[in-house]
Amino acid sequence: MRDGDFLRTSCGSPNYAAPEVISGSLYAGPEVDVWSCGVILYALLCGSLPFDDESIPNLFKKIKSGAYSLPSHLSPLSRDLIPRMLVVDPMKRITIREIRQHGWFQHKLPQYLHFTPNMLEQQEKVLDVDTADEVCAILALRTNREQVVASIMTASGGRRDVRVAYELILDSKRSRQRAAEVAMAQQATAASTPPAFSSSGSTSPSGTPPSSSMVAHQAQNQQRAEQVRCGVVRLCGGGA
Repeated sequence: MRDGDFLRTSCGSPNYAAPEVISGSLYAGPEVDVWSCGVILYALLCGSLPFDDESIPNLFKKIKSGAYSLPSHLSPLSRDLIPRMLVVDPMKRITIREIRQHGWFQHKLPQYLHFTPNMLEQQEKVLDVDTADEVCAILALRTNREQVVASIMTASGGRRDVRVAYELILDSKRSRQRAAEVAMAQQATAASTPPAFSSSGSTSPSGTPPSSSMVAHQAQNQQRAEQVRCGVVRLCGGGA
């Protein structure tokens, strides 16, 4: 769809569909997505769906009226966010930008999720030199680096296989970085948590047992990186 256009197709699982979708009226994509994400968030935190009924007509009545209840065990932040997402009037519904700024979303937010869509778009326009050099090395095109860079930075034209190779390697690199950040955050959390009991077994200086998951993550990431490298070679018909 283009900016300013509206959608009219009634689709999706009924329990997750926004009121404007099941009503058959014109609707915009972002507002509908916010409602559906609100249903998913409710299901994740509550273990049940906010709108559910064996009778489809009754289910639609509940959705159109926005009738649901919040369990008492929910945190104050989640009790504030969910009702803002499940607003019947799409014009009064919280936006994706506002969700990203909400206290529930920001709580312990990993660093790699701080990037906004605009920041990511700008990041895509910047050449990752190390990744470009890796593409050159894999394709044995060290003498034609300018051609490789031109293919990477040009939206149309150039060698499409080189651009795809660059994207695959860069995505793999970023995935490894994100996995490392998550593993470090988990390790920091474990280190800051007092042990439930003292043990005479081997422990790290922080008092927590040595983590085998860190080693497993590193081995898995190395394996994925090699799989990507082999796929790039097959894609471009090159070799190191």
